[in-house]
Amino acid sequence: MTTPNPYDPSQQQPQQGYPQPGYPQQAYPQAGYPASAPDSASLQQVARPKNVDLSFMLWIAAAAVSLIGQILGLLTYKAQAKELAIQMGAPAGADLDAIIESSSPGYGSFVFRLIIIAAWVAVAFAMRGGANWARIVLAVLGGLGLVMLLIGGIAILGLLFAIGGLGVMQGLFVLVQLVLLIGAIITMFTGGASRYFASN
Repeated sequence: MTTPNPYDPSQQQPQQGYPQPGYPQQAYPQAGYPASAPDSASLQQVARPKNVDLSFMLWIAAAAVSLIGQILGLLTYKAQAKELAIQMGAPAGADLDAIIESSSPGYGSFVFRLIIIAAWVAVAFAMRGGANWARIVLAVLGGLGLVMLLIGGIAILGLLFAIGGLGVMQGLFVLVQLVLLIGAIITMFTGGASRYFASN
C-alpha cells in the first residue's frame, strides 16, 4: 500500500465543505453560509392596513367637502358681503345693493383652490400606495388646513348662519371638513400604518 504524496495534487482527496479544483463550487457550500442569498423580491411586504384605507377615504371626502364649500362660497358671496356690511355698521341710507353689485367674488382664488384640491387627491392616492413622502405632505397640508379652518372658518360661522339656507349648509361643511381632516391625519399614523409605509 502506497502512502499518498502530500505534494502531488492528483493524489489529494477533496475535503468536505471546501471547493477543490475540478469540483463545482456550488456543490460544496461553506458551513454556515447559504448556497445563495435570498432574493429581495421574496421578502414579504406588509399588507396595507385598514387604517390607511380609512385615511384615504377621509382625505377624499375632505377634498369633496372642500370643493362643495368653494362652490357654495361663490353662490353666497353677495349675501355674505351684504351681511358683513350690516354687521360692521353700514351707515344709514347706504345703498347696500349697489355696493354689493360693484364687488365680485375671487374667481382666480377659486381656480387656485381647485388646483390645490386636485393635487390633494393625487397625493392621497400616492399615500394609499405606500409612499411615505405623500403621508408627510398630507400631514403638513392637513395641519395647515386645520389652522386655517380654526382661524377663518370658525370665525365666519355666525356670518354664514345669518344669511340663510346656503350659508347654514356652508357653515356645516366647514365643521364637517374639520372633523374629516383630524380623522384623516390620525389614521395615517395608527393601526400599523407606520410599518406599512416603512416596508414600501
